[in-house]
Amino acid sequence: MEQLVATADIGSSKIVAMVARKQYGQYHIIASETRTLDIEDQTKAFVKRGIITNIPTVAKTVAEMVAKLNQKIEPENLRLEKIYIGYGGQGLHSQMITMKRQIDGNPIAREDLESFLDELKEDQEYENTRTYFQSYFIDGNYDNNPEGKTGNTLQAQYLLLKGYNCKDLGKQIEERASKSIEVKRILVSPEATAYAVLEDNERKEGCALVEIGAGLTTVSIYHNNELKFMTTIPIGGYAITKDISSLKIPFAEAENHKIKHGNANKIQQDNISTDIPTDEDKLQAINNIIAARVKEIAANVNEQIIQSQHAANVRTVIITGGSASLAGLETIFVENTYRPVRIAISRRTFVKQDTEETIDKANSAVIGMFAMVKENCCKEIKKQVDPIQTGPSKKSVVETFKEMFFPDEETLKQSEAAGTLREKEAEKEKKKALEIEKQKQKAKEKAEKEAEKVNQPGFFDSISDFFFNDTTTDGNNNTPKQ
Repeated sequence: MEQLVATADIGSSKIVAMVARKQYGQYHIIASETRTLDIEDQTKAFVKRGIITNIPTVAKTVAEMVAKLNQKIEPENLRLEKIYIGYGGQGLHSQMITMKRQIDGNPIAREDLESFLDELKEDQEYENTRTYFQSYFIDGNYDNNPEGKTGNTLQAQYLLLKGYNCKDLGKQIEERASKSIEVKRILVSPEATAYAVLEDNERKEGCALVEIGAGLTTVSIYHNNELKFMTTIPIGGYAITKDISSLKIPFAEAENHKIKHGNANKIQQDNISTDIPTDEDKLQAINNIIAARVKEIAANVNEQIIQSQHAANVRTVIITGGSASLAGLETIFVENTYRPVRIAISRRTFVKQDTEETIDKANSAVIGMFAMVKENCCKEIKKQVDPIQTGPSKKSVVETFKEMFFPDEETLKQSEAAGTLREKEAEKEKKKALEIEKQKQKAKEKAEKEAEKVNQPGFFDSISDFFFNDTTTDGNNNTPKQ
């Protein structure tokens, strides 16, 4: 069976789960489920800035979503067995580790390099750790292939991403799904986003991937096809909506205004009346708020690029996430990061469809996780066929008994028609048999006539004379010699 993948991404404002089929290197989404989380009252939110504060509630929600996905894929005779969960935000902590070995002029062996990883595995402070190799240094000089070379000291740099509560989350999801699903692995959501939106040349030449979510903004830097840096900024779309609601606008309405009418590039420096006397003034006040917050996010992103020590390798800035759709955002980021900016959705070479699900920038992480799934997540189920079942609807034993021994008028008509058809077929077969007998009789009579001709006097004599005459002639047809 072809590979089927199942993923779920846990964000601050919603949880998204999908099932997709891999076809010719691309993914085709066959089912999806979304649960929007209440973020208006942060005191009641169970995911705050990416940190899961109420694991049982999140686990229950994911288990319910898995059940819904199973209902959607059941017509294709499929059932989910495994799922991969994405987790990011401030629940993840990045840490740069530099490790050192004295080699005292000896050639560097493979065992020396592997010893660094062995030491990292001993770090048990966090439940889930992802390790990304950075670089090697021999006597302070960069060398990405040190094996066999000599020097006095060998250094290795690694980027570690660590997350809390990951294993406990997986166990609770399985329990609430009655062990019908296995949480195969907890993935790093920002890493998954990179799979979905980054082009190969961007990974290689160097870029900053900026994912603006509801609760926070994540900045990841890639160079030479490697993750070099990752951090989070505690400002996102929620902060913008909350500021807009301070204009005496209900939170839901403020969110709608932000998405549909807001433009960060249309600002007005004049003071706007807090009473908002007209719709025009209201929209202008909203735009001013959006612009101020977007500038703050962009300035923080630029500062993190500088602090990463990889600023020289950042050629472009790629922006995605639920808040990346704000009008005017691209212009403000260009002005504050001093680099070309691209607003990104999932690549068409990665995901096959062009639907509302795939063009939603908030779904980049859950789609990117497809590429990180290593096993088939679904099993094919065979439907049980009832031997009494003869049609699309199931019949009881009593109904079947009645049909057999007490048929209704329609059944009788069908039976009579079937009997008439059988009689016609029998008549055809009878005529066909008579015709064959006639042909046999004719053949017999013809054979007898031929036999009579053979038995006529002189017939065998002429044959005998022709084949067995003991006289011979010479080559000139002269009188035969005795």
